[in-house]
Amino acid sequence: MKIKEIREYRIFESFTSPVAFFLKDYSLLWANDSYCRFVGINDRCVAGKRGCDLVRCNADNRGCPVSKVFDLKDSFESEIKFYTAQSALKNSESCYKVTAFPLTDENNHLYGAGVFLSDVSSYHNQLKKYKDSRDALLRILEYSSNHNSKELLREFLDEAESLTGSKIGFYHFVDEDEKSLQLSTWSTNTLKLCQACAEGRHYPVENAGIWVDSIRMRKSVIHNDYSKAKGRKGVPEGHVPLKRELVVPVIRGDKIKAVLGVGNKDDYYDDYDLAVIEQLADLAFETVVRKQAQELNKKLEEQFAHAGRMEAIGRLAGGVAHDFNNMLSVIMGNCELALEKTGSINPVADHLKEIEMAARRSAELSKQLLVFARKQNVVPQQLNINSVISDMLKMLARLIGEDIELAWNPCKNPFHVKIDPMQIDQILANLCINAKDSIEGGGRIIIETENVVFSSEDCQINPEFTPGNYIMLSITDTGAGIEKDEQKHIFEPFYTTKEKGKGTGLGLSTVYGIVRQNGGFIHVYSEKGRGTSFKIYFPAFLSSREKTKEELKNQVVLGNKETILLVEDEKMILNLGEKILSSLGYSVIGTSSPAEAVELSVKHKNSVRLLITDVIMPGMNGKELSEKIKEIIPDIKIIFMSAYTSNVISDHGVLEKGIEFIRKPFSKNEFSSKISKVLLS
Repeated sequence: MKIKEIREYRIFESFTSPVAFFLKDYSLLWANDSYCRFVGINDRCVAGKRGCDLVRCNADNRGCPVSKVFDLKDSFESEIKFYTAQSALKNSESCYKVTAFPLTDENNHLYGAGVFLSDVSSYHNQLKKYKDSRDALLRILEYSSNHNSKELLREFLDEAESLTGSKIGFYHFVDEDEKSLQLSTWSTNTLKLCQACAEGRHYPVENAGIWVDSIRMRKSVIHNDYSKAKGRKGVPEGHVPLKRELVVPVIRGDKIKAVLGVGNKDDYYDDYDLAVIEQLADLAFETVVRKQAQELNKKLEEQFAHAGRMEAIGRLAGGVAHDFNNMLSVIMGNCELALEKTGSINPVADHLKEIEMAARRSAELSKQLLVFARKQNVVPQQLNINSVISDMLKMLARLIGEDIELAWNPCKNPFHVKIDPMQIDQILANLCINAKDSIEGGGRIIIETENVVFSSEDCQINPEFTPGNYIMLSITDTGAGIEKDEQKHIFEPFYTTKEKGKGTGLGLSTVYGIVRQNGGFIHVYSEKGRGTSFKIYFPAFLSSREKTKEELKNQVVLGNKETILLVEDEKMILNLGEKILSSLGYSVIGTSSPAEAVELSVKHKNSVRLLITDVIMPGMNGKELSEKIKEIIPDIKIIFMSAYTSNVISDHGVLEKGIEFIRKPFSKNEFSSKISKVLLS
């Protein structure tokens, strides 16, 4: 390029990109304002300065563009990363496309080099972000192969934070009616910073601030200055302060299924951040929902496999029992004939009598196998189960002995059931004998009945249960309890935890067979050292008139936004309890930690009216928790809940008599009635 005088350089003055001209000694001849700003000097001081004193190249660069022009005597292009005055402020480097060309005089003698700079940092940053995003997705897909849905969702959030430079992140599923969210998962970093996280809790959209604008507006929302955003309601106590946030909805069809949010990035959220989070939110929903379906299918497969094993064992037991009965008939018949011929005084007679007695005991075992296989002949009758149990009490008292107290708590006006009364006798005998064997020294066995109505919502926590009207028969003891690992095997034939020679292993399998044969289901709850409770549910046999009467009796009682503190260490029951309470019209604060419950009672002491707590919990039992909370909120109402009966809990010294108590599993109707009664008392 031929340039005669300095004034001719002025044509580059208006360029927004940096332009500079260097002499052969590398000193600056002239530079435009953009270059001066680029290197951080005043344009009046530019002449004579050396370029290498003004900018510093990244060590990866190979060769100075000006030197290349002087060496090649021709134009040269490359990309160079500079540390400049501007980029140094951010402690980062800037990438520029450099076009260098020779400066010649009228005789084509090379006397300098010109340099044009084009900032390509933005392009490279976007390219890096794209690669980071791609790598993150590959990591997540690899991670998903051997982690559960909860862990996978948290991994998505951790990557979302990393890709956008955020400090917090959350992913919440939205209920079908879009009126509430299930507070599902927070990022690892959020759980460290934020003390207000409550996983599994259902949160009404109408009570939320601007963080659910994405649901109200049905689109992605960015609040880059939270302090000035309209509609904010502040954050709960213990929540990390918010500076800015980006929240996107996951929409399928016309329904919002979930929201993913990140917050507190140092800079403003931009279009790139939005694109990344939208992509992650969609992928997280598809991947996690698929993972949840796989986990549910696996659980169902295990249940079906267990049911299949039980069914196979039942068929085998039935076949063996029939063949065995035939052989026993031959043995007993021949014993009788032999006894008739030998007479009672013959020494052989005693041996024959022993054989006959053993055969009869074997016949009883065979009968139990047929019960389990559901192949014994039964004569179902419509009956009042209380009457059948009352008739059995004397016999049961003899079975369990004088050292053990037998308590009978019948419900009033029980539902009728249709069942062979002999089967009720078998259930009571087997369960009471098992209870007796688990009690060392003195103890109690409590037999109770209760009318129960289960809705489909009530059955969510127990998939094997079916909605409808039931009569519940429970047999609870104060014995040694059953280990968790043993509980899944207790209904299998010949499985026993008793000492050798003290049990056949057919008692509970007989009970299981009777219950399933009559369309019922059985629930066992036990903790080592705290006894065992068997709850059996038989379908109620009701006339249309009785059904109408019962439906009126079991109408749901709704609340009036009263605040309830719910404490339950079993997460699944806690989640369901929160959902039921919200649907009943209550404001619910839920936690699985007794220690956290105490903290929550301090924070919300002016609003909490009722404490509902499990009795048996790790670290602190329900009674201890209630006493601590009563010191904070003296007039608080309390309902205790447990899978054990209140009598058994009292025997363990955990609760006093006369307390308000509800036994798990309970129906929504029972729950609402109990809460209404206690709040109004």
